[in-house]
Amino acid sequence: MKVISFLGRVFPIILALLLIWCSALVYTIIRSGYDQQVNSYVPSNANMIFKFNSKDFFKESVHSLLFNSKDQQLLDSFRSFLEKRRKGTGKSTDYGINFLADVTVFGESFQSGQCYVVLFQLIEPKKFEKNMPHQLSKNQSMALHGNIGAMVTYFGDQMPDKQRLTKYAENLFKNKNEQQFHFSDEELFHTTLSNYQVNDELQINHGDITSSIDENEFLIKGELGLKFKARKKRRWSLIPALSDNPLHIENSIFSKVMQDSIQAYMEKMGISSPPINHVSVNYYGVKLQFTEKTENGIIVTPMFDLIVTFDKKYELDQIFKNSKQIEKFGFERINNAIIAGNVKYKIREIDSTTLFIGNNNEMIIKRNKNDLFKISGDISKLTRFEGGGFFLNAMLSAYPPYKASKDLFESIERVRLTIKPENKKIIIDGRIQFHEDRYLFNDILKFYLNMKGEY
Repeated sequence: MKVISFLGRVFPIILALLLIWCSALVYTIIRSGYDQQVNSYVPSNANMIFKFNSKDFFKESVHSLLFNSKDQQLLDSFRSFLEKRRKGTGKSTDYGINFLADVTVFGESFQSGQCYVVLFQLIEPKKFEKNMPHQLSKNQSMALHGNIGAMVTYFGDQMPDKQRLTKYAENLFKNKNEQQFHFSDEELFHTTLSNYQVNDELQINHGDITSSIDENEFLIKGELGLKFKARKKRRWSLIPALSDNPLHIENSIFSKVMQDSIQAYMEKMGISSPPINHVSVNYYGVKLQFTEKTENGIIVTPMFDLIVTFDKKYELDQIFKNSKQIEKFGFERINNAIIAGNVKYKIREIDSTTLFIGNNNEMIIKRNKNDLFKISGDISKLTRFEGGGFFLNAMLSAYPPYKASKDLFESIERVRLTIKPENKKIIIDGRIQFHEDRYLFNDILKFYLNMKGEY
């Protein structure tokens, strides 16, 4: 009887393992042909090509799941997910996309801007054709050819006529590119850039960004040939606070699209931001405070130190000219400070183009550095909330994007990424290291399933 009882418990697990393993094997065999179909529609004049190696990532994830971590809950969730992908959901948000297939993205100059095109492998083209049009914005269009779908997003100063954008999408499948490109199966993603304009100052002539992964570590490397106008070296930065181990970010790469997006967002907050060319941030998390000053009864107060360098001279009163708007969010400017409940943000005018806002102005230092981008520290600070009470925290934890991000970030021990110019080249060097008792493949798979509400 004990043997029968034991087999009764073990057999479903063995069956689940076999089903998942077989599914992964079938996906691998079938998609190798699909990949070449998708890649053949990338034009030869594309200035950016990005490929995410979903197929081999899922294959390695299944291997890790079966033979290393043996996480039964994750096994069950993944099996359920595969079954739903096979049957479809029938919902209007089901686009018939094969999310286990490789994803290819390319960029191409179009009129006065840039089009980015995502090429999907489709399980059910009819669902893509029926449901995807309802999700498109004014700057987007789509096209369908057999079992391949394309979604086009345009960025530029002047929005093209919708009809022209639709025509562009339809023409994607009229010509095939005989020059195939191949990326290594060992890479999680690979990006190739050629005559790619980042902003008015920076153009990448050519180069590649590659990645590699194993059970506990993700590496990213890149070398890009470039030309750019002489840049002013930034004079001010922040020291990462070692005691609190914040997430530390330095960024001097701001495209026109990024600048416009930041300015539009700041305007909604009641802040008139001039164009930004550099930021230095120490980020510690978010404090939630109950109040009667806002409609929802909560003040969301991010805890940070921030140095912003603008393209031109600024006037402090002009930046905060719409003070009534920030009061709607529970913030109030009083002289050289912004008060939000019991949190005080100090404002310090460092020089005519550089401004500090934050909690710890003693972290400011003067130094000349030319890093274009740098990130280091504790990435879990991005999803760290204090206060708010049990109910609010329970609601946050039940929200799939938040839960997915929180679980993934807390599995990461340290993150480091640097992008800096060296002898007319950009060198990219990054590393994400997971905790010893965590498995990279499993945690990324959990993130994906959490985002889908499947875990």
